[in-house]
Amino acid sequence: MIEFATLIFESVSQFVSKNQALVTLVVVPIVSLALTHWIANRTDKRATIDRAAQRKLSKQIKLSEFEIDRLKDLRRDLADYLDALRSWRMTNEPSHAVVTGLYHRALLQLDRHDNSYDRFVRVSGFLLKAPSFPEFASEYENLKALAVDILSEGKASTYSSLIKVDEPQ
Repeated sequence: MIEFATLIFESVSQFVSKNQALVTLVVVPIVSLALTHWIANRTDKRATIDRAAQRKLSKQIKLSEFEIDRLKDLRRDLADYLDALRSWRMTNEPSHAVVTGLYHRALLQLDRHDNSYDRFVRVSGFLLKAPSFPEFASEYENLKALAVDILSEGKASTYSSLIKVDEPQ
């Protein structure tokens, strides 16, 4: 086997030495072209993988930014509702309709399938019926604590969980 390989190597060497001009004009450009083509294909594949990863990362960043903005809006809406509820109970300003509107605005942003949603509805329903002040003050503190729990534990509905981030590769 080694003798056969040596024989082939010697034959190729003799051919190259006799036909050096032919090898230089034909074989070298063909080998260069094949190598360039192979490198270009590898680079294109890598660029495709990089673009897919960049799209996925960009989508995740946008969803995160959306989620942050949504939680900021929820925080603002809960604060507005709590402030309006307390003001309405203390001074009868703003109107009950405004307070109820703020309640529904906050309610629409919560996850219906979470236990905090039911507690929020129950406590707010009680407070919107204008109970006596000692009962109101106690339940109002419970509502404030619940609002903090909703925001800090991420119990608000997350739209990003409804959107599939990963694309098929």
